Amino acid sequence: MELVCTSAASSSSSTSSEQAKKTNNDCNDCMAGMLMGIRVQTLEETIRRLQEDSTQMRAQFERDANSGTKTSGAAGPSAHATTRIGGKCS
Repeated sequence: MELVCTSAASSSSSTSSEQAKKTNNDCNDCMAGMLMGIRVQTLEETIRRLQEDSTQMRAQFERDANSGTKTSGAAGPSAHATTRIGGKCS
């Protein structure tokens, strides 16, 4: 993306110093607007990617849940369960 800022002095009665200052201010406003637009586009792209990732992760989780595969590799609750029989854990 090429950032081009053009500005013309609006009054011919202004001194060249005033014209330069106005042109500089106009260009600063122009550049600020363009940079804000780039930031918004970047945020929109990030949000879109996160939504796609979330959708893919949800679909994978549902496929794994339906197939019985564990997605995280964590042991199921029965692997961690202990019972007390006669004061001993088994």
